[in-house]
Amino acid sequence: MTTSTQPRPRPRTKNPGPSRLLAPRRARSLDSVSLELLDGLDAVTLDPTTFDHRAHVRVAWAALRDGPSLDAASARVERGLQALATGAGAPDKYDAELTRTWMRRVDEALGRCSSSSWDEFARVNPDLFAAPGQG
Repeated sequence: MTTSTQPRPRPRTKNPGPSRLLAPRRARSLDSVSLELLDGLDAVTLDPTTFDHRAHVRVAWAALRDGPSLDAASARVERGLQALATGAGAPDKYDAELTRTWMRRVDEALGRCSSSSWDEFARVNPDLFAAPGQG
């Protein structure tokens, strides 16, 4: 029996997109504001009265850049937002489907943006910042 020294061909898979290929956090640069938002979400220490739509989008962007996949980032954001709403005494304000929809939108936008900068991402994706329900 002979063995080949050539590597076995790998099965073809769909390109996972840039947000799924990034190295773990702290090995990559996220700006300090994004890190603080992400850490606050994880620790459930964000102030819900100042956690506006733009902050929601930014924490989604940071979680996607930080995590290995859309699913992992979505689970992280879902846990944090649900805990935040519950801690604020408004568990009914959390909407899992809305969170998943926005995570997909931000992930798609991240795939179209070659910059790793939050400011650049926000600049080239103004549609993500229209008032909810308008865009």
